[in-house]
Amino acid sequence: MILDAYKTLGGVHPETAAVNNILAFHGVTAPHTGKPFTEALLLGIGGGLGSMFILWEFEKHDYPSIVLGFRHKDNYPVKFLQGLCARLGGGERIFETTGKVKAADQLEEILAGGNPAIVWLDLGGPPYFFHYMLAGVAVVYGFEGDHVFLDNRAARPYRIPQDLLAEARAKVPSFRSRLMMVEPPGQVDLETAVAAGIRDCVAYLGGSSTSFALPAVRKWARLMTDEKNVKGWPVIFEGGRGLYGTLRTVYEAIEHLGNGGGALRGLYADFLVEAAAVLGRNELKETAALYRELHDLWRGLAQAVLPERVDVFRETRELLDRREALRRELGGEGLEDIRPLSDALHALKGELNDAFPMNGSETAALFAEIRDHLEAIYNAEMGALSSLRSFVSEYN
Repeated sequence: MILDAYKTLGGVHPETAAVNNILAFHGVTAPHTGKPFTEALLLGIGGGLGSMFILWEFEKHDYPSIVLGFRHKDNYPVKFLQGLCARLGGGERIFETTGKVKAADQLEEILAGGNPAIVWLDLGGPPYFFHYMLAGVAVVYGFEGDHVFLDNRAARPYRIPQDLLAEARAKVPSFRSRLMMVEPPGQVDLETAVAAGIRDCVAYLGGSSTSFALPAVRKWARLMTDEKNVKGWPVIFEGGRGLYGTLRTVYEAIEHLGNGGGALRGLYADFLVEAAAVLGRNELKETAALYRELHDLWRGLAQAVLPERVDVFRETRELLDRREALRRELGGEGLEDIRPLSDALHALKGELNDAFPMNGSETAALFAEIRDHLEAIYNAEMGALSSLRSFVSEYN
C-alpha cells in the first residue's frame, strides 16, 4: 500500500517540509500564485522564527548538552503545526498511544484512508546513528512488505523496516508514538494568515525569555567569557572536557539540522519577500534584506565555532557537510556512503571530548571570538525585529 501520487520533494525544515509535501500531495495551491505553497511561506504563516538556547547539565551524562532552536515554538512542535494548519483553514488530527501494536494500526488506518501521516520518531541509534535523524518529524506514505516508505526532507525516500520504525516511534516517552494527519484546507485567507504569522514572530522573538526569545542570544554571549557564573563556559568547560561535542552541535544546529544553513534566517527572508507581494507592502523587502544579513552572520558563527585553522575542526566540518549533502541528494540510497562518515565522526567525538585540541589560552581566545559573533548577531537581530515590529504597528 503506497500512495503513488506522493512525491518526495525534499525540504529544509522538518515540520514545514512535511506539511508542504502533504499539501502538494493533496493538490493544494497557494491562492496568489496558483502553484504549490513554498516552504518559506508556511514557515512565516506558522509564526516564523525563534531563538532557543539551553545548556543542560545532567549528573547521569558525562558532558553538558546544548539545545538550540531557531523556529517559532521550537520546543512545542505540535503547537506550531496545529497553529499552521489552523491558519491555512484546514485541520489536523493527532493520534497518540503507548502501545506499539495500536500505533501501527493507527498508521495503517491513516494510509488506508489515502492520507500520508506525519510521525514523530528517533532514528539516532542503531543501525543508523545519524545525528540528522534524531528525534523529530517525518512523513510515512506507504508500506511494502515489512518496510515503510519515509519522507525525511530528502529528494529520495528512506525504506525503513517496520519493526525499526516502531522502535523509533516509541523511543522517546513524550512522543507516545504520536501521529498527525493533515486535513487539506479549502479556501485560504492568505492575507490574514500571513499577517497573523508576522505578528506571532514579533511577539515571540521580542519576548523576555532568556531561553526562547532574543534575550537568549545576549545571555549566551555573556556566558561565553564569564568566569564567575557557574553557567559560564570557562567554568563548565574547564579543561576542555566535552567542549568538542558542544561546538560540533552548535555547527550542526545552525548549518544542518533542519535549517538549510543560517539558522532559518534565510528562509524567513524568502517568506518576507513573498509576504510583501501577498500584502502589497514593499517595505517588507527591506526587512527581508536584514534577515539575509542575519543568515550570513549566523553562518559566520557556525564557521567560528569550528575554526578551519585547527585540522580536526576542518575535518569535522568536511565530514558533516558531506554527510548532509548525501542525505539531501540520495535519502535512503545514500546510507552506505553515509555510514563511514558517521563512524569517523563518532570516533572523533570519542577522542576529542576528553582531549580538546586547544590549550587554555587558545580556548579562551575562541570563547571571546564566539562572544563577539553572538553580540553582533544579537544587535542585528534586534534591528531586524524593530523593522518587523514597525511594520506590524503600521499594518494594524
